[in-house]
Amino acid sequence: MKRLIFITLTLLTLAILSACGSPTGPSLDVEQVTKPHPLSNYARITRVHITNTGEDTVTVKEVIANRGNCDLTFQDELPMELDFGEKDSVLVDTGCNLVEVEVITDQGSAIYTW
Repeated sequence: MKRLIFITLTLLTLAILSACGSPTGPSLDVEQVTKPHPLSNYARITRVHITNTGEDTVTVKEVIANRGNCDLTFQDELPMELDFGEKDSVLVDTGCNLVEVEVITDQGSAIYTW
């Protein structure tokens, strides 16, 4: 009897946890690439590359760097539409130590940290 109760509770727990589901945000690969600035020995150029790894086309509406504390250059290029496998990027303002990026899309949002 104890074994039956244990099995029932285990199955119930698994059902509840699986109902919590997988993330509903966009399927994106987001990476930070930093290179030396070609005109300065001290400045660096940081780009955030966003690749659509989901099955559907995704529209990137906004990219927020360091919770709004870093400016993005060419923010006016948004929104950008990415088909499966397509990659585009945004340029982070020089002098920003990028730690976190929030990508807001038509399929939800996701936060990426480094």
